[in-house]
Amino acid sequence: MDRDAQLENASRLPHIDLMSAGATRVDTDVEGIASGRQVRLPVEGMTCSACATRLEKALDRLPGVAEANVNFALERADVSVTDDSIGAAELADTVRKAGFSVADKQVTLSVDGMTCSACATRLEKALAGAPGVLTASVNFALERADVRVVSGAADAESLGRAVRAAGFTPRHLDEADDDAAEAADNRAEAALKRDFLTLLVSAALTAPLLAQMFAMWSGAGFHLSPLVELSLATPVQFIIGARFYRAAWNALRAGSSNMDVLVAMGTSAAYFFSIWLMFSLGAGAAGQLYFEASTVIITLVLFGKYLESRQARHDGRDPPADGSKARICPGRP
Repeated sequence: MDRDAQLENASRLPHIDLMSAGATRVDTDVEGIASGRQVRLPVEGMTCSACATRLEKALDRLPGVAEANVNFALERADVSVTDDSIGAAELADTVRKAGFSVADKQVTLSVDGMTCSACATRLEKALAGAPGVLTASVNFALERADVRVVSGAADAESLGRAVRAAGFTPRHLDEADDDAAEAADNRAEAALKRDFLTLLVSAALTAPLLAQMFAMWSGAGFHLSPLVELSLATPVQFIIGARFYRAAWNALRAGSSNMDVLVAMGTSAAYFFSIWLMFSLGAGAAGQLYFEASTVIITLVLFGKYLESRQARHDGRDPPADGSKARICPGRP
């Protein structure tokens, strides 16, 4: 088939061209994968119609593909997918094995809300499963996600939706935008100061409870009244510790579990068991409560997170060996 004939056939295709300048919805092929409709890939490296025929046959042989139509003139492949497990990565791999390549691009996102390595793993799986994504790598320490996507099939906006669905907050990171780097640095600096102040408040509220515990161990017999213990533990549990409940809810909503779930469950058990002892024992509950257990756990975890955040920020500020100006945005290499 000559070039003019292929162009004429291409004009009759019923679906939207994701690569056209007028396309207003860049994730159309995402919905196509989910519903068994067509997926469009930009293909590079074809030199003749025989190349298109060879690629077409390779795609047709892929399990889950109902039909493949490769247009040499427009350098694209339209694939009808019937298996939900077949995504852009599998199709791109087939294209590469056939001797061609899929046009792709790199998208970098700064991600807020990750609290442990399990969060990074969960986000990485969510991004890898997003339509149009070839590979995804999430760095917890740098709060950064590097995603390679099929050109025209996904962008920062669609990836941001996947990040938010996983329970985190995305920010597009433009490596060439100094203003964005400075803004991200300012946010990180403010967050670090806020975490330090929160840690100080948590430690101040925990200290009397901890002192009581050591006094009881030493035989001094000193203990606070149950109401004082309750007034010290409650803000630590539900105001300072609210971040753990939010993160735990996001993890559970995404069908996963992480350290925040353990912290929320463990501290809640100690707190509410102490409440039950107050009601059941009355005045005899003095010295029998476990409020210090919940507050100490929250304070120690906050201390560890603060040290981790400070170290990650320090690593991001290290000056380059060539003496050029250091990048100070967390998540920037």
